[in-house]
Amino acid sequence: MRCGRFLRLAFRISSLTKDSDGRNGDTAKRRENRSRISAIWTFTKMRWRLRIPRFVLVNMAFSRTTAFEHLRRAHKQNRLAHAYLITGPPGSGKQLLAADLASLVNGTPAKDVFSARARDIFVARPESKSRRIVIAQIRDLEHTLQMRASNGRRKVAIISDADRLQTEAANAFLKTLEEPPRDSLLLLLSALPESLPETILSRCIGIPLEPDGQRQTRDEEEKLVKILQQASREKNWTIQCAYRLAQEFQRLLRTIREEVKGETDEALNKEVTQYKD
Repeated sequence: MRCGRFLRLAFRISSLTKDSDGRNGDTAKRRENRSRISAIWTFTKMRWRLRIPRFVLVNMAFSRTTAFEHLRRAHKQNRLAHAYLITGPPGSGKQLLAADLASLVNGTPAKDVFSARARDIFVARPESKSRRIVIAQIRDLEHTLQMRASNGRRKVAIISDADRLQTEAANAFLKTLEEPPRDSLLLLLSALPESLPETILSRCIGIPLEPDGQRQTRDEEEKLVKILQQASREKNWTIQCAYRLAQEFQRLLRTIREEVKGETDEALNKEVTQYKD
């Protein structure tokens, strides 16, 4: 919202620009400034209306070791946030990173974080026949988080496959995100973060992981670079330029979402098959 107010203010200032002698500034220059700011403002409004998450527009995926190093440094400086959303395709190491971080703040060995031996670590994952996380699981998790941790441990809640939260469960968990219990850390894991409500996304710090822990240049990344290069070469910005740029982003995002959804559906079908067996 502050960005929008700034752009509107800049637009008004550019339209009122004057020379030092009091006359109106150079008309061509003034029109160019207004066109440029108008294009940026138009694209900003489109992005807001489309509800495009910031982490989808800018791909800054980390390797698991790099992400953990940043988190370890933040923990050492007592600057860890209360909630993180760890995202990435199947096999990117989301659970491993969550286990390492939980072990760092809680003291439980990383190999025991997702086991029954973990103390003050609470995990919610799809368990019903519909393979969804139901509201009863979230209620139990909230209740246990309110209890006092033993030996000064930090309580950790892990929502595995957070995109499988039922609507009622997501709404219930939102209250915990808004008012997290004292000395608690909330970790959400998801391969399809676009399925999560914007209210949850906005209250978590995203940690996107690279596939298989290695940097892989994809066609979509190359297309994104080309789009940005073309935009940087524009000499005269107009609303048409901003609209064309928005369309390019839409097409690119649609391709990425379909690819991620396909990978997630495939992984889910494997889980369902294993569950039935």
